[in-house]
Amino acid sequence: MDITPIYELRTRLKTAIIAGTNLLAEDFRLKRAVEGIQPLLAASPVFAKIGQLMQALLAPGQEGKEGLLLDAISLVDAVICTQGLVAVSGEIEPIQEGHYGTAVTNAPYSVVKSLIDALTSTGNGRYSYVIETHRDHPELFDDYRIKTTMVEALDASYADLANQVAEWLQEDGESVIPLLKGGFDPKGKKGMVRRVEVLDGVAGAKENDYYLEQLVEAEKDVRQALIYALRHNPDNIDQLLEMTKKEKGGCKKAAFYALAEQEDDRVSEFFWKLMEKKPEDAITYIEVSRTDWASEITAKGMMDLIRPWALEDESKPLTKAQAEMIKLYWKALPYKHGEAVAACYRMAALIGKRLDKPLEGENEVWKLRVNSSTGDKLTFRRIMPRVLTCAVYLYPTKELCDLALELYENIKNTKENGDYFLPALTAKLLTEENSCEWLKEEMERGKLAFAKRMEEVIRSLCWDNQEKANMLRQWIVNPIDGRLHSFGRKIKQEFSGEFTDILMELDSYPIDAILNSCIVPGDTEYRDKLLEYYYKRAFAVADNRSYCRMLKNLGGAKCEGLAVHYFRSRNVVERWELSMFVEQMPGNQEDKAAELEKVLNMIKGGKIKSRNITKEWMEQYLQSVKNQ
Repeated sequence: MDITPIYELRTRLKTAIIAGTNLLAEDFRLKRAVEGIQPLLAASPVFAKIGQLMQALLAPGQEGKEGLLLDAISLVDAVICTQGLVAVSGEIEPIQEGHYGTAVTNAPYSVVKSLIDALTSTGNGRYSYVIETHRDHPELFDDYRIKTTMVEALDASYADLANQVAEWLQEDGESVIPLLKGGFDPKGKKGMVRRVEVLDGVAGAKENDYYLEQLVEAEKDVRQALIYALRHNPDNIDQLLEMTKKEKGGCKKAAFYALAEQEDDRVSEFFWKLMEKKPEDAITYIEVSRTDWASEITAKGMMDLIRPWALEDESKPLTKAQAEMIKLYWKALPYKHGEAVAACYRMAALIGKRLDKPLEGENEVWKLRVNSSTGDKLTFRRIMPRVLTCAVYLYPTKELCDLALELYENIKNTKENGDYFLPALTAKLLTEENSCEWLKEEMERGKLAFAKRMEEVIRSLCWDNQEKANMLRQWIVNPIDGRLHSFGRKIKQEFSGEFTDILMELDSYPIDAILNSCIVPGDTEYRDKLLEYYYKRAFAVADNRSYCRMLKNLGGAKCEGLAVHYFRSRNVVERWELSMFVEQMPGNQEDKAAELEKVLNMIKGGKIKSRNITKEWMEQYLQSVKNQ
């Protein structure tokens, strides 16, 4: 149907509004438009109605033409809206799905815009805002508008933000590949490096052709990241071997690291030769390699180095160069496997204290810093069990777990048993559903020492809502870029029940905090058990503020005695301390006010000393708490 006459009629009617209804009868263009729609009047009742309105408008002496004119325009506009058509020439094709985010229809633009600004702008506070938003509203990060912005944020000037966004994108899997490739610049800077790293993580060998294609023009750090990504495909071995000769700096190192991932005779031969010429370089490059040949190289090198002391040659001095090599072996051993590696751990356990001595030409016993945040340093004897603990954590194979338990059983009745308890406990938690009887026996040896060892192993234990499990988490150093990467491992040990009871017997605040981190959402029975336990523990320590916070976070309703107990242990109470404690207390406002009143009465009676707390302020503050 040709509805062109309707468009013409609408034009003439709108012109009539300007000219006025008195001139309708003299408007020959309007009459011509009315004649043009005559063939359409029989097509539909709506068109017939338009014809009737036009007949009335053009009739001499008709009253109320103003209203009739508005009715006619409205009806004509409605018809045009329903009859309109938009089209283009060509064949119909299905819409290509983006697979990189879904529209969050209930997310206000103001919220999305704020998040976009935080991801792309500069200034203080934006990192915290992004982290908190991801924690509280993770669904926003599935919005297609945010997803594209996250790729832009890989180039953020604040490295922590860019690195965190990279981790989130990697969790999305292959769906982000089109976004990572879009606008990729092989000559770019850090943002492009992170794109390659995410692509490497989610696609691996699937994008090998893309890595090779981008390498043609890639420069500096981007080139280094692309070279390292070639490790996934054994077809790249010859090219990587050539790169170890032609590339320079970080790109050359990346080629070595990429080669170290290949289980291939050519590569094995290459690194055995390198081990003969430059052992420190060889061990560095194969640090995280899980190949059979890398395990053999590492085990042989370590065994050859420490064998003299295994033969009870205690007089032999340890040189600084040997100490530096031992450090490199310590870093590499957790990633290695096999009987030769097990023999290496056994030899280290046999040596015991024989390497706990000063380096040649020095006076103090040689120690290595194992925790940069605390500055703790340990000797050879105490570090080796922790190396094995890390190995069990990274790869809890039956071979390694049996080794950990074997070494502990061999020395459990000696002074060294405390250190080798760590890998044994880790093996138990990761591989057994119920190790409680074993734990009880170990706790009988000494509760305080047992608690300290438990703290060291389970300090990173927490509930992971995504994995729906309690997990041990560790930070692993990437040897390529030196960055820390989070790594989680599910525990097999049933957490609630008997295991929780054992932890509650230890009277340890660090372990109590872990209990709070391992709550399964919706487990009201465990929550109620913790509430009762924390309330009891809050009276067993002088400074119970941490327990008050945990009680409040768990929704605790009881606060009787908490404030009185805390402030009795204080030398002097000030206003800020009093108000802060009340804010952290669990319970409703009525119960808080009742507990606060007890403390204020003790201050008034001189049982608790105070500073800058007047009677007038106490009355005003108590009233404000009651009114909240």
